[in-house]
Amino acid sequence: MRANIDTLARHPNLDPETRSRVVEDLDSEARELTALTEELLNLVTEQQDSELARTCDLAEVLKRAVDRASRRSDHQYSLVAEPFLLEAREGRLLRAVGNLLENAAKFSPAGSAIEIRESGGVITVRDHGVGFTPSDIPSVFRRFYRSDSARALPGSGLGLAIVAQVAEECGGEVSAQNAEDGGAIMTFILKDRPAAETDRSGAAREGSHGER
Repeated sequence: MRANIDTLARHPNLDPETRSRVVEDLDSEARELTALTEELLNLVTEQQDSELARTCDLAEVLKRAVDRASRRSDHQYSLVAEPFLLEAREGRLLRAVGNLLENAAKFSPAGSAIEIRESGGVITVRDHGVGFTPSDIPSVFRRFYRSDSARALPGSGLGLAIVAQVAEECGGEVSAQNAEDGGAIMTFILKDRPAAETDRSGAAREGSHGER
């Protein structure tokens, strides 16, 4: 960003094409900085969040997350989830699932399928994108980590770190792997304090809101 600002300051008579390119770079860098600032604020705020854990239905949280994601991208989302009651901070859980969906969309071709499955508190998010470089897999949930393929895309390197943090809060875990036929699979396991009377009598919510 500083280099682009210096270029504009030192060369006031840049040709329109070069000036336009520099301004576009500045805009992109400013957006990245804004996103990083927002992620840092969210991280700090959520660590101090006074939201109390309460009983929530994981299938409903997933439905809300998919609804949001489908409004933000043209990917084809499908959801299969069964009722699973647990004690959790619902806002935090919603953000973590949203981050998984956002990550899947970012590394998948426009309009491609993103499949979300949940059973017994185990969530999988499967995309049909580029997948992971094997050497990146151990590091993808570290704060500020960005793979080589991610550096050309907007992002702060905090989204998946927040997912890992929420999983830890719930006594669970999160992992990443490549699908055999291409793409990535994220697995988010929630173990902590399932509600005593989990109602599993309802049918699985298959494609709750249709294929997107």
